[in-house]
Amino acid sequence: DYGILQNFAAAIYDLGIAAASRKRVLCGIKTFFKFLKSAGYTDNDPSMLLETPRLGRALPDVLSVEEIDMIINAIDPATAEAERNRAIIETLYGCGLRVSELVDLEITRVALDDEYIIVRGKGNKERMVPMSPVAAGCIRNYIEGSRGDIVVKPEAANILFLNRRGNRLTRQMVFIMLRRLISTKKSRRTPCATPSPPTCSKVVPTCAQSSRCSAMKASRPPKSTCTPTTPACARKSYSITQGIWAGGEVEKFRSLETMRIG
Repeated sequence: DYGILQNFAAAIYDLGIAAASRKRVLCGIKTFFKFLKSAGYTDNDPSMLLETPRLGRALPDVLSVEEIDMIINAIDPATAEAERNRAIIETLYGCGLRVSELVDLEITRVALDDEYIIVRGKGNKERMVPMSPVAAGCIRNYIEGSRGDIVVKPEAANILFLNRRGNRLTRQMVFIMLRRLISTKKSRRTPCATPSPPTCSKVVPTCAQSSRCSAMKASRPPKSTCTPTTPACARKSYSITQGIWAGGEVEKFRSLETMRIG
């Protein structure tokens, strides 16, 4: 009955199970009772009164103003895509658009004087999004500047952001552009004044000759220095407790093979 289900829900709560896992279990119970009722096995559904835990929506991680400024400053103004990339970043960050909404943005839906854009989002729904004066200025500079130098394809004539071939951008192109800007900003950082010295390999030495590697810290020695010259470590292929050396066994094996060949 309902009391048993309620005790079960309280028991899994006391076990410390996450809310999402508890909700999945209780939803499975509700589905099972719906099947029993629809199949005629029972006329009562006690799971109808069973409440499932409500899941809170976690806030997404966003970039700070300083990080956005670092990405914008990484744009090389000498490149042909500088105005477009700056307008893309300002529009993405200032208007809070998805990348898919950005690449489908049309010129006729951008009101630069009134500083708003009309975005078509999921489910083909449209919404009006305000735009900052900085983003509006960047879009205006892009339209009047580098975009006018592109030979636009007829199917992309109304698309705002284009690639160098006159086609619309894709989500992957935007991701690659942002990744390059981030890597460029990281590469411009000042390197450390005192780099850490190279060290030898951290492999545990297996013989006396290779133990020199762990003691050397100033520079990496040649590979021949770390490699043992004597086969003292590698010759023991059998258990030492049995007193059997691989060298003698190899010689016996070779003699047997010679007799077979002869």
